[in-house]
Amino acid sequence: MPRLFALHAILIVFLFVWWLLSGRPRLGEYLNIKSERAGEAIMTGFAVGFGGWLFTLAVALVIGLLLAAAGLIPKNPQPSPMIGYMAALPLWKKATIVLSAMTVEEAFFRGWLQKRVGLLASTTLFAIAHSGLGQPLLLIGVFVISLIIGFTFYRTKNLIPGIVAHGVFDAIQLFVIIPVLFKMLGLGG
Repeated sequence: MPRLFALHAILIVFLFVWWLLSGRPRLGEYLNIKSERAGEAIMTGFAVGFGGWLFTLAVALVIGLLLAAAGLIPKNPQPSPMIGYMAALPLWKKATIVLSAMTVEEAFFRGWLQKRVGLLASTTLFAIAHSGLGQPLLLIGVFVISLIIGFTFYRTKNLIPGIVAHGVFDAIQLFVIIPVLFKMLGLGG
């Protein structure tokens, strides 16, 4: 489990050091966290998280079907060991993963990185950071949802909707989709 949080620890340390070197600006200003109209920002995050999940699922399904029709992916792909490991975790550990990912990853990839390198570069780096999940096809979905959340940050200039959307997306995956698929496929987890 600690390996899951190694990247997050590195990102926290990086953000902290950069904050210190930047003259310690107000945290809300530093990460684009705007508390005015917080209710609207939270509801936007829920809509983006759920709608983004549906859109990502549709895009991944279409791309998966196209790749399967072209014979570019195996007939019975197996989930990576990392996905199996996460599927078998107790609920509190899954919740810890979701909370850590939604806050730390959004703070770094949107609140810090996207402001400096732009939407496409930060989205690409976000997908690469998730390559440890062990499923190349899964990275398409990670790229798509990251693009949606990044675009939301670009439009709102507020990190709150992205944090909530990321949490909704990850929670749907970890608490619903992965366990259901593992049960349907008769896999452990």
